[in-house]
Amino acid sequence: MQFILGERGISRYGLVMAQALWMRLRDERWADYQVASGEASALPKLLQDLAGRKKSRAMKAAHQLWVMLCKGELQSAALVVLPYLFECLDMAAEDVQFEIIDILKSCLAKHQDLDSEGSTQFAEALKAGGVAMSGTVQRSRGDVRVYLEDVQAQCLAL
Repeated sequence: MQFILGERGISRYGLVMAQALWMRLRDERWADYQVASGEASALPKLLQDLAGRKKSRAMKAAHQLWVMLCKGELQSAALVVLPYLFECLDMAAEDVQFEIIDILKSCLAKHQDLDSEGSTQFAEALKAGGVAMSGTVQRSRGDVRVYLEDVQAQCLAL
């Protein structure tokens, strides 16, 4: 998966990007991936909710994603979800951004526990996300900017 970059960063097209997100989500082979609890087939709906405009739904989706991907050891589905998380980060309200940042921090902390091939794949995906989130960091303000800069620096340092 590639990030779509514009002059303002990923997902600058709002609703058009949300539609493109939906289309890309349905093309993934979710059954091929492991999650900590539940079914990986629930991930597209959770990612759509995360990218949506309803804050309460997005917050709930963020928590469910963390449980499915990061509770215990890092799950294989996290690698596929990472680019979508970076994309949703750009669309999300500030409260939801903090929740996505928590998921990304868990991925950063746990990817080294994987075998060397898995760790390398995660590191590459995290680096790509670190590059792609530059516009999001530049547009953010206050505490969320501090946290975004920290996550970006950790991603780029891999």
